[in-house]
Order: sequence, then structure tokens, then C-alpha cells
Amino acid sequence: MEKKFQALPEDVQQAMIEAGKAAEKSACEFVDSDEAASRKLAEAAGVEITEVGDELRAQLDAKLGSVAADWAAGLDKQGRPGTQTLEAYKAALAN
Repeated sequence: MEKKFQALPEDVQQAMIEAGKAAEKSACEFVDSDEAASRKLAEAAGVEITEVGDELRAQLDAKLGSVAADWAAGLDKQGRPGTQTLEAYKAALAN
């Protein structure tokens, strides 16, 4: 798929990148705005919602850290920025 993208004219690539950014922003805004309603709907259906505090998050990170590292390494082997993407994701979560 990357080869096909690279074969497109520069202006088409840029248009696709910008459209992707706009779609991502729109999707995130929708999820953010719908979160409270979705939570109420889930609770009404009997779903128990667990808040993830610092202690639980640390436990999950310790158990799942190797999964993320393996994912990133797999992408790195394909010539894709797996580790860079993972680090950016972690940085975004920290903010």
C-alpha cells in the first residue's frame, strides 16, 4: 500500500494526508462528545465501569509493556517507525 501511495503525485499525497488528519480530528471530537452518553447507556445495560487509577495503570503497564515493545519491534523490522510511534503515543498519554 505504501508503494501505491508513494506513486501518487505530491499534491494528491498531501490532500490525502490532510483529509486523514481532518477525519482523525472529527472522530476524536465525536468520541469525546459522545463519551458521557455512551457511559450512561453502558451502565443502564448493566456494564460495570472501572476507573483506572495510577496503581492499576502501573500494573497494566508492567504486564503489557512487552506487548507494545513487540508490536513496535515488528513494525521497525518492516521499515516502519514502530518505536517512534510508540514513544509518541506514550508522550501524548503523559500530557
